[in-house]
Amino acid sequence: MRAIIFDMDGVIVDTEIIDYDLQIKYLKSKNSKLESKDYSYFSELIGLSYTNLFSKMAEFLNHTETIKSIEKEYSELEEKHHAQISYKSLFREDIVHLLRWSKSKNVKLAVVSSSTKKRIINVLEECEILGYFDLIISGEDFTESKPNPEIYLTALKCLGLKSSEVIVIEDSYYGIEASKNALIKTIAYKEQRMPVNQSRADFIFDNMNDILSFLKN
Repeated sequence: MRAIIFDMDGVIVDTEIIDYDLQIKYLKSKNSKLESKDYSYFSELIGLSYTNLFSKMAEFLNHTETIKSIEKEYSELEEKHHAQISYKSLFREDIVHLLRWSKSKNVKLAVVSSSTKKRIINVLEECEILGYFDLIISGEDFTESKPNPEIYLTALKCLGLKSSEVIVIEDSYYGIEASKNALIKTIAYKEQRMPVNQSRADFIFDNMNDILSFLKN
């Protein structure tokens, strides 16, 4: 193992469920017929890149709203919402032990996230771990982000490594699909609060300490 690639939302910070709740709230506010739908009904939204997210939202709204109008409205809503969030309070602090151990073993570290580059930097800076990472890749730089494997294939190219030399830590179905389609061994950070299919991951662990113990062995 020469590198570890981390997803951000749901792995480094526990924000995936916050975003999911906000997406559901937005869709229900736009269409009263969705009010009766349960939590799992919207599961296709979890872990999508912004481009795919807005398209999927348009489908949920039966295309009564344009993708551009959804993008504008939801982006403004999300920006206000995240301005009130303390990423530090959602930070999975045990990851620091994993980062320090990796550096001591000369293992490269990367973040590959569907979030915008600006948000990735903001989160890593607030959590005081930006300096650990050798590479940061955002899904906004790709026509198709996760589950398309291109984002992970690009990470491998930038790191100068083969898929067999890397491990990915993901949480969402789309993220796991992307890394597995890039032929990379994948650890799923276990998620039980949201309806997420993590069955394709090679390993599933409850927390960062368990992941670190596994990698050490």
